[in-house]
Amino acid sequence: MRVRRDQRTGTVTSHAGVAYAAIWILVSGARLFFDYGSNHLFTVQLVPFGITSQISLAALTDSLIFFSLAMLLARTGALAARARRARTHPVPVADHALAA
Repeated sequence: MRVRRDQRTGTVTSHAGVAYAAIWILVSGARLFFDYGSNHLFTVQLVPFGITSQISLAALTDSLIFFSLAMLLARTGALAARARRARTHPVPVADHALAA
C-alpha cells in the first residue's frame, strides 16, 4: 500500500490497488466460512464436549470473550512496543523518498 502526503494541503492519501482488494475478498470469504462453521460444524463438536466436561454455555461464552480480549491486548502491546522501538531507532530514508 502506498501512502503519500500532498505537499500543498498536507493531507495523507493511500493507494491500495488490486492486491489489497484481493486480501479483503479472502478475509470476507473466511468470515463467511467461519459463520457457516460456527452454526453447522463446530456445534457438533462443542455440545458433546460441553456436556461431557460439564461446561455451561455462559462459561464457554465468558472464556471466548476473555480470549478475544487477551488477543486484542497482546496485539496492541506488541504494536506499541514496535512503535516505541521504531521511534528510538530511526530507519535511514533515501533522498528520493523525501521528495515524494
